[in-house]
Amino acid sequence: MEITKEEVARVAQLSRLIWSEGALDEMRGELSSILEYMRTLEQLETEGAEAPVGESAPIHVVRDDTVCPSYDRGALLVNAAVRNEESIIVPKTVE
Repeated sequence: MEITKEEVARVAQLSRLIWSEGALDEMRGELSSILEYMRTLEQLETEGAEAPVGESAPIHVVRDDTVCPSYDRGALLVNAAVRNEESIIVPKTVE
């Protein structure tokens, strides 16, 4: 099943992409190739196959939260161009 140009245009719209007609044609070909490859993979027999090393359940290493001394606030603020006693003052960038 080939993906249509209209389907590619819809994906582009949902992705908020603006593509030229040439880019739509190019992406149609690329997406069709990806889908064809997925169809090929679906045909493989994977029953009983073990997951590759590193692809199994992730191992989460978690450390205990410990209270550590922080940096001296005055030392951190010494190089700030504009500051008050607690923080760096930055110009407003969004209205």
